[in-house]
Amino acid sequence: MALKNFLSVLLLLSLVTGAGGHVPLSVTGEEALSDAVLVKDPEKSWVVYDEIEEGGGIRYFKVEMRGGGELRLSLFVPEPSRFIPDLIIIFPGEGDDTAITPIPEGYAAELIPGRYPEEPEFEPFTPSVLYPLAEYSRIIEHSGTWYIAVREPYNGGKFGLAIGYREEFTPSEWLLVPFSVIGIRLWEGQPTLLIIAPFFAAILAGLMVLRRTGILTNIGWKDPAVLGISAGLLCLGSAGITGAQTIMALMRTGWTGSAWVTLLFLLIPLLLGIAMINTSRKYALMPSRTVGLTMGIWGVLALLFWAGFIAGPILAIVSTIRFFARR
Repeated sequence: MALKNFLSVLLLLSLVTGAGGHVPLSVTGEEALSDAVLVKDPEKSWVVYDEIEEGGGIRYFKVEMRGGGELRLSLFVPEPSRFIPDLIIIFPGEGDDTAITPIPEGYAAELIPGRYPEEPEFEPFTPSVLYPLAEYSRIIEHSGTWYIAVREPYNGGKFGLAIGYREEFTPSEWLLVPFSVIGIRLWEGQPTLLIIAPFFAAILAGLMVLRRTGILTNIGWKDPAVLGISAGLLCLGSAGITGAQTIMALMRTGWTGSAWVTLLFLLIPLLLGIAMINTSRKYALMPSRTVGLTMGIWGVLALLFWAGFIAGPILAIVSTIRFFARR
């Protein structure tokens, strides 16, 4: 019954956390229009994390749009500064051609000046703080190549460019989200130690609790149990990182309703970590097929919900395999 109830909770949480997010795109814009970087499937929700060097410059991207589709863009920066880039859309047709030069023959351009908001936004999917500067949305009448430029003529800095609106992930993109988020932290300029310290702190705290409660002594060095305990601790480490980043972000933005979504991202790996540790304890106290299968279920769920940086879920699944191999 406990397993059924826990799975029901996770299903409910998955419906909420499926609210979506952008897929990080590992590209860097080019400085010449002729070399603009192609972003495939521009209606899918992507985000580019890029930078303009000190002294100012421009970054070009391009998309192949189909008639009837929508081009949706959002430009943001991670922190306030003198760096205030503009968003420029270069499109087939006639219009204002004074926004940027040169423009290909048969094209026009539209300039959306970057402006800092009065207050930063809390991004619950990462979690992080964003300063949205410019947005753009347009239904495309005719198929063709569209160019996107991010320009800051005087100052350098880091910017994010969100492209598209259709929130979907390939299996590899979904599984690698935790590592992509680490990359975003580094892009923001966070020190590596600040990023990973909560991970190890949560694991250490978990070990201390296990020792004080005698769980480590009870399970001894039984192979499946040790693997399960390790998997659970890695999931707790995931929760530690999410918790620390959430606190740092909310200290800058203040509490916001979207933070409830982030708390669910924190709760899932925390619950899975506790469940894995509890199942590992049962390996020693009351081993059964149900206990072995339960650990495998936790491992699959952890893989789906980004808990344990892939290594944790794999250890949980291996724990199940080792359990049945010994019976």
